[in-house]
Amino acid sequence: MKKNEIIGVGIILAVIFIAAFFNLKNSLLLARDVQRKNDLKHIATALTAYTDIARSYPGAIDGKIANCGIGMSEACRWGIDPLNASESAIMERMPNDPSWAQSYSYLYRSNRKDFQLYAHLEDKNEEEIDRDIEKKGFSCGVAVCNFGLSSSKLPLTENIEEVVEE
Repeated sequence: MKKNEIIGVGIILAVIFIAAFFNLKNSLLLARDVQRKNDLKHIATALTAYTDIARSYPGAIDGKIANCGIGMSEACRWGIDPLNASESAIMERMPNDPSWAQSYSYLYRSNRKDFQLYAHLEDKNEEEIDRDIEKKGFSCGVAVCNFGLSSSKLPLTENIEEVVEE
């Protein structure tokens, strides 16, 4: 082979490698966003099961579910602690945000009558990103929350501490 042919093959391989790298990076980002949405759905389902036993949602401490430790009144750690109601295990281990390089986390807010769950989706083109949630400035770790789920009728943009008990 001539020197020019070797350089040409090297350039083609470099372009293919760069394109594959960015495609893989984007695929991983999309997979983490799908995992976040699924995690919030699973947590919401577990919280609904919790209310069947405890008759109210667990409280919140620093954006975490207050249902662990002594007297079940300490903040549970995402990805480590279970969600229990009385003697029943509702969720063996609550999920943690799937990012490992960034410090994203889920956010839980509750007045025991209603709850709000939030996450930060990384894909800026994601159609489920809620710009109104972003404007509230809730912290999901190192980023602002931009996706959420809530119980029944409670809007995600409403400050849960302001909800009046009926």
